[in-house]
Amino acid sequence: MKKFFVCLFIIAIFGCFVFIIGWTQIKVKPDTFGIVVSKLHGIDSEIAQNGKFTFHKDFLLPSNAKLIQFKKKPFFIEKTVSGSLPSAEIYAGKSLYDFSYGFTFDIEAHVEPEDVRNLMIKNLISDQENLEKYMETNLQAVAQETAAYYLSRASEEPLFMPESVTIVDIYKKCRFYEKYPDFQIDVIALKDSKIPDYELYRNIRNRTLPETDIINETQASGSDYESDAENYTGEELL
Repeated sequence: MKKFFVCLFIIAIFGCFVFIIGWTQIKVKPDTFGIVVSKLHGIDSEIAQNGKFTFHKDFLLPSNAKLIQFKKKPFFIEKTVSGSLPSAEIYAGKSLYDFSYGFTFDIEAHVEPEDVRNLMIKNLISDQENLEKYMETNLQAVAQETAAYYLSRASEEPLFMPESVTIVDIYKKCRFYEKYPDFQIDVIALKDSKIPDYELYRNIRNRTLPETDIINETQASGSDYESDAENYTGEELL
């Protein structure tokens, strides 16, 4: 009888040991979530989160699996996009005319745990540091595209005010939901803006350039605005 209880005790101890090793939830730090990556099965479909029981048997094999933790926090960026209209210095000459532009944005976004897992599957990120770099690069592109949209509107509407544009307008016009499906933009706040006088710019340009050059420059300028985001390298931002 003693042997039976001893065996039962050993089995219970072993079972508790196995349970604790595979119990992923207790390994997750507060305000974080974890994604299990194992050598045998790759990226696990079940995300480890506080308050939700998760058990991963991959941890039962030594050195087979690891838990990669990500912070549950939004991403913030403040970015200034600035530049000048084509040939602005030539048209301004020695006058005080200024055909430069500048926009300063506060942008906030967040990534759902399921989307973080998808980014790992796509091999775009591997840990928290990679995720932060990925978000910074993409939010810089969002700022660049938003600035290009403002300039496009300002070139067509003399009384255009960037402050009148809502985040919903920007989201739809710039098609952020298509370009950035792996994260959600929560805030695009315009802190400061400077828009050049397009009417004055065109008047001076029309007196300076032959008609054929004006047409070519206008087409090139419009093409630049539309492709700003696609060709964005980060060098345009200050």
